[in-house]
Amino acid sequence: MDQTLRVSGTGRMSVKPDTIQLFLTLNDHFSSYEEAIETSALWTDQLKQAFSKKKFKKTELTTLHFSIDSHFENERDPDGQYRQKFSGYRFNHQLSIEFEADHKRLGDALTAIITSAVPVEFNIHYAVKNVKAIKEQLLQKAVSDAADTARLLALSAKVKLGKMLQIHYGKEELIFRQETMRSARFQGQDIQASLSLDIEPGELNFEETVEIIWEIS
Repeated sequence: MDQTLRVSGTGRMSVKPDTIQLFLTLNDHFSSYEEAIETSALWTDQLKQAFSKKKFKKTELTTLHFSIDSHFENERDPDGQYRQKFSGYRFNHQLSIEFEADHKRLGDALTAIITSAVPVEFNIHYAVKNVKAIKEQLLQKAVSDAADTARLLALSAKVKLGKMLQIHYGKEELIFRQETMRSARFQGQDIQASLSLDIEPGELNFEETVEIIWEIS
């Protein structure tokens, strides 16, 4: 029976975020389908106009999800039983914009939201842009770590490390962003007309693991 040595290696990295992803959510409830459509279009246009005034391209604000659904409310009948009553339509429009991680640029984006006078919820995520390069470095580190461990084990066990027979890689999905701030829904004109946030995001931590089998003799 061939003798083998099975070793796991791990690659770890901490990376400073270089990108801000701003996610916006518009939603409201109206009695008619037409009013829901018209309001969604109006608010989206107001947002794009406000971002344009802050030197963002209108095309940078993109739609992630849009839906209009029938809305029902629970109503109690004379017998004390609850039943659903149709009460109109609710739209949900989710948008995003991505730009370089810069405090001034973030302040411009938040000011655009505020001055648009649109009731909106937003989430700020810090992320890394070059995902492929990070994954490649992680795998290189993981393979190197496994090789170092294999050589040490072979030396300690007084066996000869032969050729590499197999590499197993789980391909686990990595999260390349972290949420830094989540807003409540607000109406722009109800708060100040400009905003600056001095947010210093922490480093993002990544890890990849591989398992390698070597021949030994």
